[in-house]
Amino acid sequence: MILSHSKKFIFQRTKKTAGTSIEVYFQPWCTTPEHNKATDKYNEAVTDQGIVGSRSRPYNTFYDHMPVRELRSKLGDKIWKEYFKFCSVRNPWDKAVSRFYWETRNVKYDSMPFTEVQRLFNLFVRRHLKILWDDKLMYIDDGQHWMDFYVRYENLHEDLETVCERLDIPWQPNRLGQFKSGIRYHNNPYQDYYTDDFVYGTVVKHSKFEIDHFGYTF
Repeated sequence: MILSHSKKFIFQRTKKTAGTSIEVYFQPWCTTPEHNKATDKYNEAVTDQGIVGSRSRPYNTFYDHMPVRELRSKLGDKIWKEYFKFCSVRNPWDKAVSRFYWETRNVKYDSMPFTEVQRLFNLFVRRHLKILWDDKLMYIDDGQHWMDFYVRYENLHEDLETVCERLDIPWQPNRLGQFKSGIRYHNNPYQDYYTDDFVYGTVVKHSKFEIDHFGYTF
């Protein structure tokens, strides 16, 4: 997570939704120049300008992918009510594929036929249900969602431009990095990975909020 006192915003980073790139983009308004490091590995910095949470272990008081309940408790009601809060979301079927590649990034998928990648993806989803959908805790608590705005991965530049206008921050798309990208070795549409009806239904079951609230479809 990152927080700016001057612009009064909080960005809550979720998983495999361009969250690191978004954090780095808004980071200059959250910390002092000596702490403004454009990297996916980052130790916590708490300054008069704001907060940049840890993006690598060991975690400190504030860290990436914090549950929203814990974040609200640490920041207090005054800041939580006054500051503009946003996070990023992504089509859940596409996000599951991205998470699969990230969690198994040491596997050499480029040397495999796509049919084998399909098999391994469906097996991965069956075995790792919890880690695939634990990011809801970052913006939902007791069934209530706590963000003021959601940046859609599929509409990334347009939605970030909207956020920048809201915060009176320049929108410079050339500054938006691509951290933790480039590990999906096959260019097939995400729909092609779902050869198992149970796995497809699992995404539906565990992504009800995204499907209902944002209208995501397969």
